[in-house]
Amino acid sequence: MLWPGTCSNFGAMTAEAWVRMIEEMIDLKLQHFTEATTKLSPDLARFLVDKRETDRRRLDQIRTELVRTLQGGR
Repeated sequence: MLWPGTCSNFGAMTAEAWVRMIEEMIDLKLQHFTEATTKLSPDLARFLVDKRETDRRRLDQIRTELVRTLQGGR
């Protein structure tokens, strides 16, 4: 499944889409840092465990897409 703003034809990914993906990666990393350095209630901590797994999968997907564009869509 593709995420909004991504392109199934990696060779045709626009510079704007590429930058959005980098921004999304930075946003996810900042969220993770904030969550890791903030004292959380037990309920919120349990909720964030699932969110972190989803974020980790999204970061892996973004990395893969960016590498493919840099390698010419192979």
